[in-house]
Amino acid sequence: MEIQRYPRLNTIGAWRTDSLWKTWWNNGKRHYATATTPGAYGGYYTQDELRQLVNYAAERGITIVPEIEMPAHSEEVLSAYPELSCTHEPYKQADFCPGSVATYDFLEHVLEEVMAVFPSIDIHVGGDEAGKASWGKCPLCKKKMQEEGIATVDGLQTY
Repeated sequence: MEIQRYPRLNTIGAWRTDSLWKTWWNNGKRHYATATTPGAYGGYYTQDELRQLVNYAAERGITIVPEIEMPAHSEEVLSAYPELSCTHEPYKQADFCPGSVATYDFLEHVLEEVMAVFPSIDIHVGGDEAGKASWGKCPLCKKKMQEEGIATVDGLQTY
């Protein structure tokens, strides 16, 4: 989905270097691309296209519930905005850094745009399969855990 406040999601995170996801995933590189990269595959829906889809579905009594994956399955976001990961490096991990204020700001802004397009009272935020290994090593995560009295990285996920 087009997120206007974060255009690199659309110029980087929406494109990969192989049309077959499994081939791309298993090649070990998993690098994202841009629309002009030779062999680039991907794309995104604009907010206007999604509004049309929401209206089409509503006319037929269907409610579309959007899903925004967090804190894991976020490789696309972190390829475009690596500063939102614990390592600040692209392609190194798939989880947001829950110790960083920037992560919460980013997610709030993304959710604002998503909710402006989808009128559903429900939204799916994933929440499964967070690796958490980097959280236990991250100074920002350790600080957040100490400040909030969180004993484990599992507790940090529920925070």
